[in-house]
Amino acid sequence: KLQDHHNDLTGEPIAIARQATRAAKQLLDPVEFRTSMKTHDRANEAKHSWPSSSSCSPPPSCGDLGDRDHDSPKNKELGFNADAPVFVPAPTPDSWTALTDTQNATIALLTWRLDLLL
Repeated sequence: KLQDHHNDLTGEPIAIARQATRAAKQLLDPVEFRTSMKTHDRANEAKHSWPSSSSCSPPPSCGDLGDRDHDSPKNKELGFNADAPVFVPAPTPDSWTALTDTQNATIALLTWRLDLLL
């Protein structure tokens, strides 16, 4: 619902909830923006923090990436900023071509090896 609300505000169909909130930032008051970001943090925590008694293990961690609280001293020390713009790399035709060629070669190799198993 939060994502739908922010998509309605911006008029954009943004597929990732946190990005929808960032896109709507200028249309939200600062308290609503912070509350929304903290809601996304809690959702992330629920999706990605696994209890130690679980029968399966969580995915590998990327290490200590700071506190969940956007305003914590640790996050400020690490340079994390909830208000930072979303990083979007500028693709170049050469970089996409190289990536696509590598992916296609990998898929061809995997397909060939799977065919050998049949």
